[in-house]
Amino acid sequence: MDRVPLTFSIRNYIERWYRTFKEGTKRFHHNFGVREGIKAIKRVERFVHLFAFWYKSHEAS
Repeated sequence: MDRVPLTFSIRNYIERWYRTFKEGTKRFHHNFGVREGIKAIKRVERFVHLFAFWYKSHEAS
């Protein structure tokens, strides 16, 4: 059975997406750690509210 190289295949797109996903979750985990309890929850709430505000302001334009 011969190996067929998968250059420029769908796998490259999936691996790129997965790398981006891992980087995003790593950043989120480091910025919103769960060890701080209530403080971390407040930080997540503030982020969600600010993101929603930003998203709505860009959606209108």
